[in-house]
Amino acid sequence: MTAADGGLLGLQQGVATHFGRIQFVLGREIGVSFYGLFSPQQLIAVDSDFTERLRLVDFKSVSFDLPVLEYRPFRAFSSNQSSELLLQLFAGADVPYSASYAATGTAVDLDTVWSIGLRLMFDWRYYW
Repeated sequence: MTAADGGLLGLQQGVATHFGRIQFVLGREIGVSFYGLFSPQQLIAVDSDFTERLRLVDFKSVSFDLPVLEYRPFRAFSSNQSSELLLQLFAGADVPYSASYAATGTAVDLDTVWSIGLRLMFDWRYYW
């Protein structure tokens, strides 16, 4: 209930306009994805000595996803269905913790990849 009412200190109050609702949501939720947890994922990377050779790399990483700002242009309800459109600005980091060349097993240094993105979600539900 505290999160829905604008956060602990009231810093996340939603602003309702004629065009929809805008809300600052940083810290409300976090997404975590584990890549290569049971078996390594693979990517193609340039060789570490910059000879422009492409090599296959096995890696494991953890990806973090933090929503920052949400915009809800509309929300509709009726007796048996609901729909909603959501536009979300988010920031993320993909942190590798294990990487090696697939052919030789030699360790590879991979850097954390930072990202900023825009996510569009549509939710429609029909109730029987």
